Amino acid sequence: MAINFGSGVGQVIQTVQNTVNLNSQIAASAANPTATGITTRITPKQTGSDFLITCAGFVHHNNSSAGNRGIKLFMYAQVNGSGGYSNTLNNMAVSSHITVSWVDFPGEFSSFCPNSAVSYSLGQFIDFEPFYQRGSSNSTNTNYFHHTGGSGNGVQCQLIVQEIAS
Repeated sequence: MAINFGSGVGQVIQTVQNTVNLNSQIAASAANPTATGITTRITPKQTGSDFLITCAGFVHHNNSSAGNRGIKLFMYAQVNGSGGYSNTLNNMAVSSHITVSWVDFPGEFSSFCPNSAVSYSLGQFIDFEPFYQRGSSNSTNTNYFHHTGGSGNGVQCQLIVQEIAS
């Protein structure tokens, strides 16, 4: 779904969102950034745009006693389905760290992607996808981007991409 707003520096040009039913866990022993499989595709209306990406509706899980003390979240992008995904920030967007046992908590984060982070031509599409990695002090145990153990199945995760005139 796309919503068009207008033009001018700082104006939202369009918004595209994808809703995914998360009926199973998204988990791995992720020493490096790992794809979630949740993507949203946008075809920019103009060149040189910035993008604001929001991911919401997943359920983080940390369990300090199991060596799963935190998680790092990233936003990656791929242009026109080729060349592989690359980190739009060259760093993590957000991270968590806990020292208590078994915590499920609502996950949401936003990431600003400046026009210098994604090189595209008019008519090309961009796929945005959250990636995750275990926290700095974690062991090699399973790390959860989305956990169904305490929260159950059927959570709806939304990945929203806004094209912003720069």
